[in-house]
Amino acid sequence: MKKIGIVTCKKRLNKVEDDLIIKKFLIQNGFLTDIIAWDDKSVIWQNYDILFIRSVWNSSRNYKNYCNFLLKIQNMNIRVINDINIILNNLSKKSIDNLKFSVYIKNSYFSFKKDVICTIEKLHFESFVLKPIVGESSYHVFRYNKSGIKTKNSKNINYIIKKIYNDKKYGNPGILIEEFQKNIFYGEYCVFFFNKKIIYALKKYPSVFQTRKDVEIINNIPSSIMRYIIKNNLMNDGYGRIDLLYNRKIYLMEIEYNDPDLYLRKLNNDDRMMVMNEILNMINGDKIE
Repeated sequence: MKKIGIVTCKKRLNKVEDDLIIKKFLIQNGFLTDIIAWDDKSVIWQNYDILFIRSVWNSSRNYKNYCNFLLKIQNMNIRVINDINIILNNLSKKSIDNLKFSVYIKNSYFSFKKDVICTIEKLHFESFVLKPIVGESSYHVFRYNKSGIKTKNSKNINYIIKKIYNDKKYGNPGILIEEFQKNIFYGEYCVFFFNKKIIYALKKYPSVFQTRKDVEIINNIPSSIMRYIIKNNLMNDGYGRIDLLYNRKIYLMEIEYNDPDLYLRKLNNDDRMMVMNEILNMINGDKIE
């Protein structure tokens, strides 16, 4: 009987509803299943046949340690969902830059400590977002207008830049500067795929730019989004979430392979069971490697 480890962090251990849903399902299907924390040094990783990376929501703020953890697991030859090399590449927002020449994405620039302000001054758009290259959710995400940098926002933005670079846990990876997209107010499409197959979608409203925080299930994914994803080969083996903005034009925002929130808790019973069966296929080795 295979033993599965659903990997979270100590702060979220047995507290994430989706993790508990997955654990219950796997146990019901005959797997020994534990929820374990990547940052718990007492875990004996060799006891597990498969590690399912889930709610490691402190991984970006502990970037160096988390990367070392993944490399340690890789050296142990323990099977991981998703593949460790895919996760390592996906941790930095620089991974999205590799798609610039094949898909239409938002204007983005990567800057380092000495040239952040210089890069901002050369931007050809007025409103922009500043965030760490390695980051999660809305942590250290700020919106600015270019015209305000030398006036009332000057001290503030320099403080933010310094704060990001002084956060040793990030390992000083750099800063991402991207054009602010007003379409974010209409919601961000999240398309979920398993083994290169689109399974479901929803629309979320990032709270960093607005007060609305609800999630809307999309029963019919726009055909243009489906074509866009397939044409640009955005899906990989394993599973993931593709975040896009869509209002006449499609803007690719992010592809999440590390610990995409699946929003199982928001799905009805039929849709949830459909997703759980896809997870079961991955556990059983269906095209995961």
